[in-house]
Amino acid sequence: MQDWQQAAFQHAKEDAPREACGLLVVVKGRQRYWPCKNISTEDCFADTGFVETDGMEPEKGDLLFMRLDGCRGLNHVAVYIGEGKMLHQLQGRLSSRDYWDGYWQKVTGRIVRYSG
Repeated sequence: MQDWQQAAFQHAKEDAPREACGLLVVVKGRQRYWPCKNISTEDCFADTGFVETDGMEPEKGDLLFMRLDGCRGLNHVAVYIGEGKMLHQLQGRLSSRDYWDGYWQKVTGRIVRYSG
């Protein structure tokens, strides 16, 4: 088991499974897992090298955090792949490329970019 997998497993074991979340970041083949209670909070991104785009148009590789199904917090993420499209996977479906417009823009709560 890799280090990030052990960290994710321990985090899920210690916290209630419905509240356990985290960021798995892979940069240049290196993987790291950061546990956090809520991806809506700044401290979840503090050590990961991600910064908020503050209303700028997304660029290729930006992460689009969304709030689906009336959830209180952000519970879905997509990767912006350029030309108005995003790559994501909804539960029970295959990964897909969709246009990031209308509904998807409306439910997007945060856009972050890796700056590390």
